[in-house]
Amino acid sequence: MHARHRCGRFNSRSLALLVFAMGAAGAGCAGGSSGATGTGGATATGGTTGTGGKSSTGGTTGSGGATATGGTTGSGGSVATGGSTGSGGSAATGGTTGTGGAAATGGTTGTGGAPATGGATGAGGASATGGSTGTGGAGGAGGCPTNATFCSGFEETSGPPANAPVGTATLEAYTGTFTDMMSLDTTVFHSGKQSLKVLTGTTPSAYRMLSVPIPGPTFWVRMYIRSDGTFGDMTAVHNAFFQAMTTPDPNSSGQVQVAEQYCQVLLNVSDTLYPTGLSTCSTTGPTLSPNTWHCVEAYFDGPTGTVQVYGDNTKMIDAENWSPAKETYGAFEFGFHQYSGPARNMWYDDVVVAPTRIGCP
Repeated sequence: MHARHRCGRFNSRSLALLVFAMGAAGAGCAGGSSGATGTGGATATGGTTGTGGKSSTGGTTGSGGATATGGTTGSGGSVATGGSTGSGGSAATGGTTGTGGAAATGGTTGTGGAPATGGATGAGGASATGGSTGTGGAGGAGGCPTNATFCSGFEETSGPPANAPVGTATLEAYTGTFTDMMSLDTTVFHSGKQSLKVLTGTTPSAYRMLSVPIPGPTFWVRMYIRSDGTFGDMTAVHNAFFQAMTTPDPNSSGQVQVAEQYCQVLLNVSDTLYPTGLSTCSTTGPTLSPNTWHCVEAYFDGPTGTVQVYGDNTKMIDAENWSPAKETYGAFEFGFHQYSGPARNMWYDDVVVAPTRIGCP
């Protein structure tokens, strides 16, 4: 505590003299330290520090005025009431209530902490709606690679995809139109808002395929496939799902089919099968379950005759240097070719054709 500077008492008679003395030279009780208390009163940044002003009871307790710096005069500390300006802290709308925090000199401004409600601005996170961009089903889970020759999620308004976003598909069939054989299904899809549905055939030998461009005689395909029947159905004598072709013509030779026969998924080239030697229904051959989406990949190497097929990242077929598959491919087709029962609905989505492997996420 600073020692008080004692001065004589003022009365009404001497008031005029005091005013004159102060204006002349600051003589008399010029211990301006107490006078400085006036500035201390000004420190009522809280505005309500009038209570601090009461420290004028000491009149000369300039130290009280100095509470702005040290706030040592506890009574001056009560200026904390000004700290209640924490309500100003409610400007937390920006969460920048740091201004209110300044009132921390009062310490009690903890109420200002309430602006934490400003944190509610997390609502901005709602921008997660951007996640709905699943409509970019063109590439689906794996995207559309820059080197793709065909890539589609079948999000067009009608008909087969035409450069949506890459490569144009054409219908290949013995007779009929796209709407006779296929539709864009908004109730069943892997990504985006719809998929390609290949409708159940009404007669045997129903050929309904889309033909798409390939990068050359060696290429990869990635697609999502779904069927309302088992791939490798035990009652299927011979049906085909997709194939590498020398030309898009359904009657052309050189069709390397991924098909079902003998209760499994296999390769069929003009009734020559891989695996070889099959003559009865297999209990160990690969199949794919119905009514669920499967990520299927296929690799066709025409010059060597190598064909590999993967289902959900598991290799189903591995035909290395298989001579019946040595062809100069000119197209890839997918859909359903019903040779001999059972009839079924098929769905395709996120189909990509490229010179390199696309992969299943």
